[in-house]
Amino acid sequence: MALFDIEAIKQANNIVDVARDLGFEVKNNRARCLCPQSHQHGDRTPSLSFNQQSNGYHCYVCNIHGDVIDLVMNVRGLSFPDALKFLADRVGIKPTNQPLPKKQHVISVPDLSSGDVTGFAEVYEAFDGLLSDLIDPARDWLTNRVIPPEVATQYGARSLREVRRVSEELLAKYPLEQLQASGLFDRNGRLIFRCHRLIWKWMKDGVPVFFQGRALDSETRPKEMCLAHPIPCPFNVDCLRSNPAEVFICEGVVDTLTLLKYGKAAVGVVGVNGFKENWIPLFQGFRVKVAFDADAAGQSRGAELIQRFRSHGIDPARIFLPASYDVNQYFQVLRQFGM
Repeated sequence: MALFDIEAIKQANNIVDVARDLGFEVKNNRARCLCPQSHQHGDRTPSLSFNQQSNGYHCYVCNIHGDVIDLVMNVRGLSFPDALKFLADRVGIKPTNQPLPKKQHVISVPDLSSGDVTGFAEVYEAFDGLLSDLIDPARDWLTNRVIPPEVATQYGARSLREVRRVSEELLAKYPLEQLQASGLFDRNGRLIFRCHRLIWKWMKDGVPVFFQGRALDSETRPKEMCLAHPIPCPFNVDCLRSNPAEVFICEGVVDTLTLLKYGKAAVGVVGVNGFKENWIPLFQGFRVKVAFDADAAGQSRGAELIQRFRSHGIDPARIFLPASYDVNQYFQVLRQFGM
């Protein structure tokens, strides 16, 4: 069986050069977003940023992100294997029939004990301390999705009740540059969650390392807002420390909370492209089940994620939902039967 060295291919393909080959007009490592339909005004000001050090991309408006392989997949509409072959052919890397050497995997999580990220950890804890208990609209929103507010609170859900007060207290304690570097404030000096009052919190080893906001009204776009900062781990990753017999990987926080309500060990990723290669070793020794949405993107990327797991010696199961359903919608239907 012909095998490609995925990391070698990624390292050999500079993401800016690949983006230009794909038709992007890149200037100062920025370009117009590949999903302009997700922007209120079609991304008139380029918001797609390329990071040549990590070889990744991220849009600070619609939050689409990924690595150089994801970029090719999304722009060309290719599967993971076809995108990998495209990049291999581009730099002249040939497949091999010999087993690839096992690599030392390093899980990329913030170092919360030294360097600039210590400041981020302190800022994140300060922001978390300024959040309030769930406001009534947030409780109603959760209840309508069969998630008891108490369950959401147990896994870190909070509300941003007073935007001005929270902003002023953070600015009084930290320099604006530090708040912007942490991802909590945008380049105009404003709190990014000012229109997103339901806040999800990512914890790693009991410490907040990431946040996502959810709008509760029908007008705000985008509906969800993430920190302008790389996601360091899956949502609820600390559940792996209890060594569950099996663990579900869901697409999004809401689906994850739905399974947690029913006593299942579950973690969540942001979108179908949200699972990072260097997270796979976290799941060694567990029975893994991939529960992505039953739409075209979810099924395609779910199948590719299973292939990626298998290349690391893990054989996950795949959850098949009714067409176009996600986990939460499925359980909303079951609720009609008293389940």
